[in-house]
Amino acid sequence: MKKNSAVLAAGLFVCALSLGGCGQTVNEETVESAGKVEAEAITEVTQAPEVLPVSKGRIGVFLPGDETDVRWSRDAGVIKDELTEKGYFTSVFWAEGDPELQASQIVTYSQEEPLALLVAPVDVYSLPEELEAASEAGILIFSYDRLVMDTDCLRYFISFDTRAAGKQIGREVLKLTGLDQNESQDGEFMNPLTVEFVMGDPLNLSDRFLFNGIMERLEPYLESGALVCRSGGVTFEENSTGGRDPGLAVLRYQELAKSFYPDTGAPDILISGSDEIAVALAGFLAESGVPAGSENWPVLTGAGASPEGVRYTAAGRIAFTVFMDNRELAEKAVEVVEGILTDTELKGSNYGQYDNGVRIVRTMTCSSRVIDRDHVQVLEENGYYPLTEIIPEPELVVSPAVEPDADVQTEADVSPDTQGSESGNPAMAAYDNAAQADADGTDGKGI
Repeated sequence: MKKNSAVLAAGLFVCALSLGGCGQTVNEETVESAGKVEAEAITEVTQAPEVLPVSKGRIGVFLPGDETDVRWSRDAGVIKDELTEKGYFTSVFWAEGDPELQASQIVTYSQEEPLALLVAPVDVYSLPEELEAASEAGILIFSYDRLVMDTDCLRYFISFDTRAAGKQIGREVLKLTGLDQNESQDGEFMNPLTVEFVMGDPLNLSDRFLFNGIMERLEPYLESGALVCRSGGVTFEENSTGGRDPGLAVLRYQELAKSFYPDTGAPDILISGSDEIAVALAGFLAESGVPAGSENWPVLTGAGASPEGVRYTAAGRIAFTVFMDNRELAEKAVEVVEGILTDTELKGSNYGQYDNGVRIVRTMTCSSRVIDRDHVQVLEENGYYPLTEIIPEPELVVSPAVEPDADVQTEADVSPDTQGSESGNPAMAAYDNAAQADADGTDGKGI
């Protein structure tokens, strides 16, 4: 029919010209209009229809933060890119910290009949009804980073092995303090060390596992007397901080320090549940008159390797943090989701500890590593952070303690990686270069 219309339009156009040649008056607008009709008709005939990519189906990704959150936006980018590459039409939803918004997003998106939902909950207890309704409709449900509680509809949980991370923290504390070499005399330890805990969210199972892992390493020393917790708070319930709120953590520690450490202002060891809490505690310690780098400054631990936490670690105010690569976690989530959708065998962990109150949930975990002052550059080398984001401000930097014989350094003792930095830290070497550049007006190269 379109072809006939095109022929008819062309015929009318020729006829109009013929009439003009016989002395008839032809309206120029009519001729122009006829030409447009012909062009549009021919275009309709010859233009190929748009070819849309074939999708294996829809997958919804539900995250607790917003697009400005560096951590969650990194997860979202990896998950969406990889699922899209594998042929799935992937949509990302941001809850902006609102559990009710997240619940409504799940209900609305479930009506589009997706294959699966990957959910990192704002509130681990707020979604059972919405997720169970989706599951009954044939949608596969996966819990991401945080375990959704009180439901039996989860196919898999993808998270970091925070219990193993806790063991890493405990082991590093033993190494830094020499606790494992503190021998007793007649059943009493000559130099027992003090410790306090300011941990994470009581509703977050991963935070509980982190504490459990720490205690697996430290509990024998608490029982033997080599380690003393003056406040007596040695359970997760006694030490947890609602929502990992740094402000609440500082308020609790303020009372604790006032009651049990009036002489020094801090215990020998202060273990926190996150970098955010550790940074807040470091700020409070400095403001309350405990000099950073002094003998009264505690071995303060972090977890999570946030940008600020890494800066405080590089500066020497936090002893170390624990790095959990969210890119690896996101890739593992894609592997698990597609593995279940394609009925591919997954080789993963199945720990009895991942009980969401209804049943044990099969889990795939990722590992972590300790990052101390001398290894913060690892996070720049692996592309996780730009160096400028993890270099501490000059006023934060604490001069490292000098060992008795370390003041004389031969040329052979200085490696290319440590030249230009008194701390021996390549990340700090970059800072030293930048500072020198500011002082002498150079670009910092060749210094």
